[in-house]
Amino acid sequence: MSNKYEDIQFKSEYKAIYINIPFCKSPCSYCHYIDNIYFGYNYVPDNYIKILHRQLRDVLAKIKNSRLKSIYFGGGTPSLLNDIQINDIQKIFNEYDISAEEVSIEIHPKYCNFDYSQNNFFTRYSIGVQSFNTKKLKNYKRNCYDYKTICNILKNIKRNICINIDLLFDEFVLQEDIARVKELNPTTITIYPNTRGRGLDRLNNVYNTLDNLEEILNGYHRLGKSKFIFVKNGCEESNYAKVEYKYMGDIIGIGHNSVSYIEDESFLCIYNNDNYTLNKRSTLSRYLTVFFSGVSSGISKKIIKQLDEQILNYSLLLNIDNEYIDSKYYLTKSEEELLYLPEYNYILFYEYIINNYQRDYGDIFIASIAYGDNESDGIIKFLDSRIDEKTLESLKKFENENKVNSNIRYTKKYMPNKFILIEGIDGSGKDTFANFLEIEIKKRFKYNKISTLSILGQPSSNLIYGKEVKNFIENRVCNCDSETIKFKLKCNRLESEYKISKNKGITICIRGLLTDIATYNAVFKNRNEYNFGQGEYIKKIDKLIIVDVNPKIADERIGKRGIPRTWREEINWLIYFRKFYLSYNNDIIMEKIVIQNNTIEKLKDTAKKIANKLFFEKD
Repeated sequence: MSNKYEDIQFKSEYKAIYINIPFCKSPCSYCHYIDNIYFGYNYVPDNYIKILHRQLRDVLAKIKNSRLKSIYFGGGTPSLLNDIQINDIQKIFNEYDISAEEVSIEIHPKYCNFDYSQNNFFTRYSIGVQSFNTKKLKNYKRNCYDYKTICNILKNIKRNICINIDLLFDEFVLQEDIARVKELNPTTITIYPNTRGRGLDRLNNVYNTLDNLEEILNGYHRLGKSKFIFVKNGCEESNYAKVEYKYMGDIIGIGHNSVSYIEDESFLCIYNNDNYTLNKRSTLSRYLTVFFSGVSSGISKKIIKQLDEQILNYSLLLNIDNEYIDSKYYLTKSEEELLYLPEYNYILFYEYIINNYQRDYGDIFIASIAYGDNESDGIIKFLDSRIDEKTLESLKKFENENKVNSNIRYTKKYMPNKFILIEGIDGSGKDTFANFLEIEIKKRFKYNKISTLSILGQPSSNLIYGKEVKNFIENRVCNCDSETIKFKLKCNRLESEYKISKNKGITICIRGLLTDIATYNAVFKNRNEYNFGQGEYIKKIDKLIIVDVNPKIADERIGKRGIPRTWREEINWLIYFRKFYLSYNNDIIMEKIVIQNNTIEKLKDTAKKIANKLFFEKD
């Protein structure tokens, strides 16, 4: 590979430059990059700057007259640069007419050789605080500053500038650190677990700590679904993070041990005497590496479709609003929408990686969700049984309020064999409720190949009489007499329930038996027919859930959709079906639950209660 960037093409419209300063005063206890850093330095040597200038000119000559998304100074300790060195670098950017929307530098609170109060080059400072507790700082080998030092830095930054504060924790975040960082009110806060930690007890504590951070950091929101990056409300994350994860743009590395990410490849730069060389860094796909390490926080639908559109068909990903949807949904929403992998799907996703990609990508995914630990077998067992802390609180509260004497062990159980039927008039919100219930069940029960949750929409057109029955139910199309359509409805019900009876675990059916009966009796007036084969294969409906709403409200919701109405969506039929659903009873129904859909929060709360009840019920 040429050391003049002659063979590299920078094609992405989203570009960032990373400038590496691999010098530090002393090593920190948590650092993974000790072999790549030079220690014992209070400044950046001029001979290093000389090579860096030459490399920077080689790069900028190829992209002159450009506006970058970000220029990022990292290390090491880039704040060991002095004002002259920074000004000289800035002049080189000006020489090639290169500007950036954001210029960011990492600052060590004790070792900063440039005047950050007067600097007009940087627009963002990332301050490596790690902790405000003196004992913790001593453990991290950073006991050379305190809270007052950090306060003075922020006080002396006189112009409007973005501030990130990095905090580190082993298993639990100190209350002191939370209180101090809230006082300082930076633009973003990164609270990251120490990736040198190992073991399942440690991982459990880390997960529980991260679960609670958003409630503690009021005024901040998570970056996507990241567990450890928080952005002040009304602000945005760094442009560098956007280039790396959101756009997967070109990141050009400058400096010894810097890495360039150009399209799907990566290159390592090495300084040797007065020269630098670029070497292909890995045979792994850069895009897939970012995807598998970042999907738990959020990746845009556009990027996912480019990398692996097949994964959308598995319905493992949610959008940021926690809508659990099938692949058809992805065809209609914004390409820039973030999709993420929820915790309860980690194991299925890992299996998907192992079955479709080389093992290295599975290790990358495991390390990303275990924060440095890659003991995959143990981590998978932990994730398979873990109930997140909020769900755990909900279960314990339910047990208390309902006086359940379970002596239960609060880890995930295998799915019980249950059949749940959800009915409701069009516009009632039954699909929305089914979505919430599915999520809550998966939080409480193991979800894998031997512990399944099936979501069915009926009638299915894949059965023998499926298309005819579907046409009858949805469009009232009937090309035969009442006895023939009754026969086909009955055959369809028997075939459907036979297949459902073979399922292991929980089956949620959205619309089914009641709609069949109600439609038949509506079309063939003055009929009072209720026997359509139900109960022969599925001996009981464990829970019949009616999602109820006033027909006038449903009518308004349907009108706002802006699409032609079906016959069932006319107000007179909304009234008819609602009355039928509310009055229907049958001996095979073990429990009938009527939910008043007043608010989304009411639906969510009810979904939690039903999932809690399932957790304590015997199969």
